[in-house]
Amino acid sequence: MTGFLQSVITIVLFIGILGVLVVIHEIGHFVTARLANVRVLEFGVGFPPRAKVLRNKGETIYTLNWLPIGGFVKLEGEDGDSAEDPRSFAAQRWITKMVILIAGVAMNVLLAFAIFTGIALLASPYMGLRFFEVQPGSPAETAGLQPGDALVAVDGERYQFFVGPTILDGLRERAGETVVLTVDAEDGTRREVTVTL
Repeated sequence: MTGFLQSVITIVLFIGILGVLVVIHEIGHFVTARLANVRVLEFGVGFPPRAKVLRNKGETIYTLNWLPIGGFVKLEGEDGDSAEDPRSFAAQRWITKMVILIAGVAMNVLLAFAIFTGIALLASPYMGLRFFEVQPGSPAETAGLQPGDALVAVDGERYQFFVGPTILDGLRERAGETVVLTVDAEDGTRREVTVTL
């Protein structure tokens, strides 16, 4: 039962994430078409058959469709017809057509940038400093540090991977001071070591 439930959750998440990506993509086409004064006939979330008309004011129909795997934007003249209508896609200059078409991909790039920026700012992983050699007679040897140990904190302060100073910066700032290093050994045990840098 657990495996089945996990599969269902995976499928629902996949459809949800794919839906968001496609809707963001289609918003790029929609916004640039509107800015270029190209008539947008329909903005659909999901693929037909149509389940519900969400809004039908103005020249654009906003719909919710039964197949929840994406979305679409229907432009006047996108099939090459209505070329005589100045607001049709077919009547636009080639550069305008290219901008409308590329806008979807640009929105996906912006979304990826926003997601990774958010991860870097909000969920940056902590990093340490693993070393594989201890110099004889060094403060590290005096403190009992072993090859393979990893420094994870200096005086209880941890350092993020993407943001702020590194653990090396923290060590350099405290040169000559006595500090408490939090050390993870290769076997997974954690200990605190007092050492003068």
